[in-house]
Amino acid sequence: MLGTIIIRREQFHSNIIGQAVIARGKTAKRQALVLGDSLAIIGIMLVLAAIVVLFARKGQGGGAAAAH
Repeated sequence: MLGTIIIRREQFHSNIIGQAVIARGKTAKRQALVLGDSLAIIGIMLVLAAIVVLFARKGQGGGAAAAH
């Protein structure tokens, strides 16, 4: 699934860069791939952070209930 997202984002960014900048195919594709990879990494980190927050909240809730 992540591979498909990266490919789709690369295609999207390639189209945008191709329209906005006079660049040949390989240069535009390389730049688009870098943008797509960056977005994928940011997305993965956000998902991991959300998981950590969920587990942290469960841990805090259990401790507070046991204290009362």
